[in-house]
Parts: sequence; C-alpha cells; structure tokens
Amino acid sequence: MEQNDKQTFWRFTIRYNVLLLGGLYLLLLVLTIIAMKFRMEGVIHAQLLLCLFLTLLVALISWPVC
Repeated sequence: MEQNDKQTFWRFTIRYNVLLLGGLYLLLLVLTIIAMKFRMEGVIHAQLLLCLFLTLLVALISWPVC
C-alpha cells in the first residue's frame, strides 16, 4: 500500500468511528435520559423504547464492523 492510500484509509476509519459510533452512542445516551425521565413520571412510551432498542441494535452491529 502506498503512503497516500494508507493515509486515506486511516482518515476514513477515524471519521467512520468518530462520526458513526460517537453519534450512535450519543443518541443512545439522549434516548435513555428521555426514557428515564418519562419512567420517573410513571409513563412508558413504547415508541421511544422501540427507537432505543433499534439504536442499540445498530450500534452493537456497527461496533465490530468498525
């Protein structure tokens, strides 16, 4: 591999890891905080829990791919 190809590969890898996984885990944090807020009020939103589950699933599948 040439030096330029290596730099391009690592630049893409770092951007992919930071943007995709960082964004997914930040979204998980935000959704979890919102879900906990609603649970403290005694309300359970099924759609919010579904979004949380799907985001967690995508994050867990994306992690080994990275």
